[in-house]
Amino acid sequence: MPHCSECDKDCPRSDFSKAQLKKSPDHRKCKHCVSLLEDSSSEHPPPSLLPPPQQEEQPQQEQPQQEQQEGQPKNDTSTETITTTTQVPADQQQEAATSTETDVNATPPLPTIDPDHTTTVETTTTTAAAPTLAEQPISISGGTNNDDTTTATTTTTSMATELAKLQLQLHEQEVAHQKRVHELESKANEAFQGMERAKQNIVHLEALARETMAALETVQEQASAEIESLRTQLTEVTTERDRLLAAELKK
Repeated sequence: MPHCSECDKDCPRSDFSKAQLKKSPDHRKCKHCVSLLEDSSSEHPPPSLLPPPQQEEQPQQEQPQQEQQEGQPKNDTSTETITTTTQVPADQQQEAATSTETDVNATPPLPTIDPDHTTTVETTTTTAAAPTLAEQPISISGGTNNDDTTTATTTTTSMATELAKLQLQLHEQEVAHQKRVHELESKANEAFQGMERAKQNIVHLEALARETMAALETVQEQASAEIESLRTQLTEVTTERDRLLAAELKK
């Protein structure tokens, strides 16, 4: 009986799977030991299968939007809030605590710094956002992108005109080709009809030739008969003449 390396016993051959029987005796395990190992591995999974520990989320610092690339139009704008801590005098805290919308290029006034009083001032700055691809004007001629789309419109119109001309030329060529094909088909039909007529004429001439040959044979037969009749008559005339001459000589 095969030996199980796990329980160190000789187990029946039926207790081993085919895969285990192919292994060496030092690594061969019976079905019972294999099931026990699988159960223990499922209860205590290896460290590689454990989920990774969750890391504490660190607050991400807001980064200012990247400046627009050169040549792109500033069509859309977005607003971001920047919180700054400045020291202002106590009598100006009420005025500095209000939120104001200022332009990105505007320079706020610098208040007098009082080391004994601090306050938080929220200022809203407006910055231009980079336009999306669909919002950018198209420039096919390679010029600079701006709000003026005359160049793109002109180029598109020119391309459409060229395409229309090409389509017209293609249509004309196709019509000419169809006309040429029709002419060749007509000539081929005429040639075929001429061949058919020639065949019919040949058949007619063959029939006429046969009739002519038959008529010639008939005429030849009639001429032969006439010749025989004339020969017979000539013989009779000659015989009668000889008789008459003989009768005259006897007188």
